[in-house]
Amino acid sequence: MATEPVCATFAVPTPLTEFGKRDKTKDCEFHDDHGHETNRCKNLMERVLEALRAGKLDHLKPPKKDKGKVEEESSKAKTFAWQKADKAKITNVTINMVDAERVGQRRKCNDYRDWEIIPISFPPVMSIDIANEPIIIKCRIPDHCIQIKCMHVDTGSGVDIMYEHCYRFLPAEFKARLRHPDITLSGFSGEISWPLGRIELIVELSDDKNPQLVRSELIDFYVVRSTSRYNALLGRNFMRHFNIIPSVVHGLIKFSTMGGIATIASHQATELCGSVVHVSIPSIGEKLKGSTVIAN
Repeated sequence: MATEPVCATFAVPTPLTEFGKRDKTKDCEFHDDHGHETNRCKNLMERVLEALRAGKLDHLKPPKKDKGKVEEESSKAKTFAWQKADKAKITNVTINMVDAERVGQRRKCNDYRDWEIIPISFPPVMSIDIANEPIIIKCRIPDHCIQIKCMHVDTGSGVDIMYEHCYRFLPAEFKARLRHPDITLSGFSGEISWPLGRIELIVELSDDKNPQLVRSELIDFYVVRSTSRYNALLGRNFMRHFNIIPSVVHGLIKFSTMGGIATIASHQATELCGSVVHVSIPSIGEKLKGSTVIAN
């Protein structure tokens, strides 16, 4: 990436703070400083995403494959032994709450950027206006302009879950990223099960009224086979990455972006759950055609 001419146009990153608390064993070439690894630099990821949206890195994207060839390659995709074993043992169950045997470490204070450390508040709400429904949102995967609906923001989940019926609709190149799971999942009644695998995806959220208030983060999803009315459970790990503050009473989530505080209102499940359709979705500075919308 460093050899690309567009890198010379990247804005100077925000200086790292809290000098005494930085990890001196990790160096960032983009900041030319220590504290975190280059591959985990949030400022660099934002610049790369901006360049992708502007079309400055189109030459790095893989050529589009013929649909018939993609389906053929997908059918011949390698199946791991742990996947075969899971299919033979796992039955359809309903997962009410999910927690992990091992969850990632808490993000260190010096990993927060200046625009993330701002107060978030909610207005007073009248008793007749108090919401009592789960918070359901939609998000985008900017790599292929995929919009996934019917995603439940679940503060009771220790991991981020993508249900198998949603995973099946992802492009073949996304499915090829499925890796062996490194944790087991514990359900509401304490039963232990292995997910089908884990997959990393860049997820994008934007304000309901102002699409300029947008934020993207790299999220680890664990794919599970289970009956659910939702496509995914966005747990505490997801909320930590986006600095999301949810309010079930208001039926809203709020999170910080470089342009200010973004707000997303919960949608009714009946509005988001339907069939899979192809639509044109306006994006920042351009309109994306042939985007995929995944609904339950």
